[in-house]
Amino acid sequence: VEGVIGLVKGKDATPPSPVEQAAGGESAAQSARISEFLSGLSIVPVRNTRLVEIRYTSTDPVFAAEAANAVAAAYIEQNMELRLNVSKEATGFLAERLEEQRKAVEASERALQEFKQQHGAVAIADGASSIAVQRLTDLNAALIRAKTERISKEALYNQLQAQQAAGTIDTFPAVLSNEYIQGLKSNLAQLQREHAQLSERYGENHPEMVRSRTAIDAANAKLASEIAKVVEGVNSEYRAALAQEQSLQAALNAQRNEALGQNKMSVTYSVLQREVETNRQIYESLLQQTKETGISGERRATNVRVVDPAEVPTSPISPNLRADVTFALVAGLVFAIGLAFGFEYLDNRIKTPQELKAHLGIPFLGMVPTVDKSRMANPLLDAAVPPNFAEAFKSVRTNVLFSSAEEGLRSLVITSAG
Repeated sequence: VEGVIGLVKGKDATPPSPVEQAAGGESAAQSARISEFLSGLSIVPVRNTRLVEIRYTSTDPVFAAEAANAVAAAYIEQNMELRLNVSKEATGFLAERLEEQRKAVEASERALQEFKQQHGAVAIADGASSIAVQRLTDLNAALIRAKTERISKEALYNQLQAQQAAGTIDTFPAVLSNEYIQGLKSNLAQLQREHAQLSERYGENHPEMVRSRTAIDAANAKLASEIAKVVEGVNSEYRAALAQEQSLQAALNAQRNEALGQNKMSVTYSVLQREVETNRQIYESLLQQTKETGISGERRATNVRVVDPAEVPTSPISPNLRADVTFALVAGLVFAIGLAFGFEYLDNRIKTPQELKAHLGIPFLGMVPTVDKSRMANPLLDAAVPPNFAEAFKSVRTNVLFSSAEEGLRSLVITSAG
């Protein structure tokens, strides 16, 4: 019997190999048992769809169904673990940036405190700041926003790169939150199910099948195009945020030099104070993003789902008595016909006057009936020969006379065919 289960998977999802699943230092008995289990397992992709069938062949119908369902469940579990690992990598990246920013906050606070101690803890009032200091303040505020935006886009960009490498782009937050893409995926799944149903009734070249394949190809192309737009959008936003930060940083450095030239002490104090505020705000933003990423990483999501679970079959797939008997009859008939033709091909005896002319290249003078030797004890009995015996010899005589009409023919040889 055979258990069959249908899976629909993401376009770039790759099933784990049996070797990877079975690896892990098992004993010889366990390895043999695993090999025995895998011998009954087969994965059959459904053509022109994103579906695969998990089939398991066993003499136990209950085990066949349970095995197919268990393989699907194990695959989905591993798929979720893969996505969890990608989320953990993003969380690790943010944790590193968070630690770096924490150190930057501490360093900027120490620098501000040292400056206060060196200059008698003089605080510069906002009203006394020059135009250069005000511009510097504005640039600092813009840089804070740009740097925060860049770090956020960079984390999203790194997560995108990791998911692209792992083939799990379908679970990217921007893709999952895109209602239009989700609608395209649902429409594609519906078209694939309709195509699978049509393939049971029509051939590959039927107009309905051609129309279904065209619709599926168009849906796949549209889905890939929309996902590519999301990916390109994330990349563009990250590059734009990075360029904006670099531009603001360069402008801030230039403005800082100008302000220091005008009022070194007040500007230095403002810069240190702003750096403390900037670093603290960036740190708080990173802390918030780390928490959000950690929460999203705990969500066990997957782009693989079971379309049709395996059920316990009601009848075996083999042996099929009717099919086997039909095959045996057809094979026997073909073999018998072939054998008859083979014997006919191997029989090179001459049986007709036409074959005599064709193979020996001599004229045909006549044919004499066969005489039963057992009835020739008394040649005088008419029953010893067939009724047309005399007529046959007369025909031979006449043909010999006509064939010897040429002048100069004086001899006649009577011999056997051998």
